[in-house]
Amino acid sequence: MSLPPPFTRVPVPIEHAGMQQVVSDIYDKLAVLQKTSAPAVAITTPTITTTTSSVSGSASGSGGGSGILLEVNGIKAVNQTLLNLVQGNSITIKDDPLGAGDITFTGAVGGINEQTGSYTILFSDRNSLVILNSASAKTFTLPATPPDANWIVFVQNIGAGILTLSPNGRNIDGGASSLTLFQNDGLIVFTDGTNYFTCRGMGTVNKYSTTFSSANPWVVTHNLGTTAVIVAAYDGSGNLLTPTSVVITSANVVTITFGSSQSGSAVVIG
Repeated sequence: MSLPPPFTRVPVPIEHAGMQQVVSDIYDKLAVLQKTSAPAVAITTPTITTTTSSVSGSASGSGGGSGILLEVNGIKAVNQTLLNLVQGNSITIKDDPLGAGDITFTGAVGGINEQTGSYTILFSDRNSLVILNSASAKTFTLPATPPDANWIVFVQNIGAGILTLSPNGRNIDGGASSLTLFQNDGLIVFTDGTNYFTCRGMGTVNKYSTTFSSANPWVVTHNLGTTAVIVAAYDGSGNLLTPTSVVITSANVVTITFGSSQSGSAVVIG
C-alpha cells in the first residue's frame, strides 16, 4: 500500500536484540514442525470373504458338519470346521491350509458290544470292548481292510466256548493264523492300517474249558497236545470242586472223577 506525501516506505533492519530473538525462535519452531510432521498414511481395510464347504463323516456316514474358510485379501488364513461327532466314529480333515497336516478327531473311548454268536467286528466298534458270551465255539472276524492306522478294538471272551479271532486275510502279530481266546482271555487289537497287532499283557497260555450237567466222570477232550496240564473243576456257582481222581488219559484227554454226579465246568491249562 502507498503512503501519502511526504511519507515514504523505507526498509528498516531489525537491530533490536529482543526482536531478533523473537524472530529466531519462530524459525526454530518452524524447523521442528517441518521435521516431525508425519506424511498422510493410507489405510486399507482387509477384504474378508467366507465360503462354506462340506466335511464328510466316518465310513459309517454318521459323522459330518460344515466348515467356514476365511480369506484375507485372497489368502487362506484360517480353516475352522464345526463338527457334530457321533460317539465311536472319527472324522479326518484333509489338506490343512496352514500346513499342519491332516487332523483326525477320534470318538471317545468306551462302550460294550456283547455278542452270543460269531461276529464281524465293524469300524464302529472302534475303542469299544467286544465280548463273546457263548457256551460253544464262535469266531470274531476283523475287518478285511483296517479302517485306519489309529483304529483299535478290545476283545474279551467271558463264555465257556472257545473264541477264534480271525485276521480276515491280514497278518496278526506277524502271522496269518487266527488267534484263540479261551474263557476270560482278552486282548487289544491295534493296526498300522495294513495289518493287525495285539497287546495281551502276558505270555501265551493255552487253555480249554467246557461244561457238564449231572455227569460222573467228566471226560474232557481238550486237544492241547500235551500231558503237562493243570486241571480244575468248578460247580455251577463257580466254587472249586474236589474230585476223587484226575487222570491224564492222553495228551488231549483228561478224566475227572467225583464221588457222585456233578454239574459245572472243567478248565484245562497247558
